[in-house]
Amino acid sequence: MLCIWVTCIAVHYWYAVRTLTFPDGVVGILVLRISGDDNKQMSRLRLISGLNTELAKEKTRPPVEVRACNKELDETIGLPAAHEYARKLCTKYNATLVVWGNKTEAGYIDPRIRIGRIPPESGLIGEYALSTQNIRDIALPPELVERPIYLAHFVIGYSLLQREEYRMAVSQLRLALKHQEKPSKDMADLLFYLATSLTEASPTRKDPDVNLMEAIVHFRNALLY
Repeated sequence: MLCIWVTCIAVHYWYAVRTLTFPDGVVGILVLRISGDDNKQMSRLRLISGLNTELAKEKTRPPVEVRACNKELDETIGLPAAHEYARKLCTKYNATLVVWGNKTEAGYIDPRIRIGRIPPESGLIGEYALSTQNIRDIALPPELVERPIYLAHFVIGYSLLQREEYRMAVSQLRLALKHQEKPSKDMADLLFYLATSLTEASPTRKDPDVNLMEAIVHFRNALLY
């Protein structure tokens, strides 16, 4: 009887991990439970819906997918430890980044984002704590939806640049720029990588001057940050 019980648990665990694991070639955003949310996790459902609505407007290669994970991060262990646990979840489920947060009784949320594998020399820091967001309104705050998508496109765009897949890198980095709600510390890096990708991709285009002109604009703007 004990063997059957253990086997059932093992099968359930294997199935849960398999269901949540993102396949290779997919940019995965894993959304954990929101600490302090109601039993139905309505805040998380709204966030996932907002992410999917925005991503549905894009047709990207590789694709970006959002999945919900019923694990919850308790930040009483300390924020560095919480981010380290989130990094391990990225590895376990092959996710590009993990999103979680803490909700207050007043209807505010403190969102956190952790990038799993930080591309070397990308300029990304890996750990992000967004400003407190008011989610009591019907519409979610733009930053809450835009920031995870921005980081996902940035990470994959830079990785494509490193692999010298310049045209795909341009597509991803342009989308990252589109989803950048406000200037941040990594803005200069993003503009530089986009300009570099455009420059390298220009010989493969029928109108290379268009790429080069756009690249010049981004190079110049990168110097402003």
